[in-house]
Amino acid sequence: SRYWRGLYPLGPSYWLVNVLVGLLLEDGLVGLLRIFDPDGTVDPLPGFFGIGAVGLFVVVAVSWLRVGAFRSAQRRARERHAAGRRAFWPRLAQVTLAPPLLLDAGMLYFVGMLLWTFFPMAFANDPALPNYTVRVLSGGTSIEVEGGIKYGLARALEAMLDSHPGVRTVVLESPGGRLGASEQVAELVSVRGLDTEVATHCESACTRIFVAGRNRVLRAGARLGFHSGRTDLSLPTAAVAAMNQTFAARYVAAGVAADFMARV
Repeated sequence: SRYWRGLYPLGPSYWLVNVLVGLLLEDGLVGLLRIFDPDGTVDPLPGFFGIGAVGLFVVVAVSWLRVGAFRSAQRRARERHAAGRRAFWPRLAQVTLAPPLLLDAGMLYFVGMLLWTFFPMAFANDPALPNYTVRVLSGGTSIEVEGGIKYGLARALEAMLDSHPGVRTVVLESPGGRLGASEQVAELVSVRGLDTEVATHCESACTRIFVAGRNRVLRAGARLGFHSGRTDLSLPTAAVAAMNQTFAARYVAAGVAADFMARV
């Protein structure tokens, strides 16, 4: 409260709080927001509200940081004017608060882009991807997963497996989808010790589920489609490369040749 009202000296207010605390806070928040990559493993609904909470905190924290420093400079300027002295440095401090506001605006823009990306996944059934179906095949020993790999597929598959304990194989037919959603399904397949099979095609994120199978079967004429991952966000090239390396390592851990993953 005292900082917000500008009651602390200008030096500590500007350098220790506005600059040092501000940099540490923004660096931490950027790292936190990266957790909410839509191709990570965060479900869209809690992710949307989590991002919204971070955005609200950013607004409050940024307002506190900049307003407190501005008021401290304003108070110092009045003191110097009252003493008949120039207030060059306090006024300069106020002017130099403008550039950090651009960084603050950039962070809020990133929060807005995340919310824009998560909203259709959380509230509109991810319309960018085709719907999925999960059904038990004749005999009750196989389950077919067809369509887009969306968040919610892992829960649907788990419910079907619980109600059909005799299932041993997951048959995949999919053009792909969300990497995070595929990771959830792959984890379920691996933990349950299920086999995987492709009858027609399994592409993109679908291949992550395929390689999680205990035994993997590719029927004659069926195709697997591998490629590097991408994100809907404007992330730095290094961040996208790190994402690809992380997911490639999971393929390698499942038994896929490392040189093959490096090539695709």
